[in-house]
Amino acid sequence: MIGRYGELEGAAEYWIASLTFCLVGGVFTAVGALTEPFFLFIGLPFLGLGLFILVLLIYSLYLKVKHPEKYPGWLWWVNFIGGLAGALLFAVPSTLALPILLLVNVPSETIWVGALFSAIGAVSLIGIGLIARWQYNNKSH
Repeated sequence: MIGRYGELEGAAEYWIASLTFCLVGGVFTAVGALTEPFFLFIGLPFLGLGLFILVLLIYSLYLKVKHPEKYPGWLWWVNFIGGLAGALLFAVPSTLALPILLLVNVPSETIWVGALFSAIGAVSLIGIGLIARWQYNNKSH
């Protein structure tokens, strides 16, 4: 059901996000397994994240029936952990871009790209840490 601000109510947005990650990760993983192995590096983390959140959501169905008072708090944790994992899925590999490029001996004119990604990743990690801490300290459940 659509709320007054247009957001989805309940856990529908979590299910949609989880299934989207599973679908996108599954497609990339299938392409990687069948034709181009490079796509496995993209597909497997997204598929893993989608399946992880899906397992948490499946447990939420049990929790909603047996312990409905704990359900809103559980959804907060699903959102927090899923969001944190998704953000780290970008930030950690980005931070490691320059060291990886230095290890594989890429031409020196492309090192700046790795440095840029590493800088963006490091700033993202700091921002993610600050936002996660703020969210955790201000949680209502």
